[in-house]
Amino acid sequence: MKTIKLLLFFLLIGSSSLYAQKITGKVTALKKGLSNVKVYLKDTSKETITNKSGFFTIENVTPGNYTIVASSDGYKRVEKKIKVEGNVTIIRLKLEDTEL
Repeated sequence: MKTIKLLLFFLLIGSSSLYAQKITGKVTALKKGLSNVKVYLKDTSKETITNKSGFFTIENVTPGNYTIVASSDGYKRVEKKIKVEGNVTIIRLKLEDTEL
């Protein structure tokens, strides 16, 4: 009985990792990383801010299709359709200056 419980425990741990995907990437403008850019998955509560080099990570994402959005003052907002599958989805987003 103890062996069965242990086996079930490891199966549950293994299956939960199937839903622990993450999205990672970089936001740039003029080929340089942008800091403090808000990056989020549209119609979800998943969001983050880029670091000083423009890199970001959104963790614990369920596999599926999403629209990822990057926005920052002084730049046009970018939306990109993505498919999350596997352990890591890598995204590159390029922002352009807003026209004044």
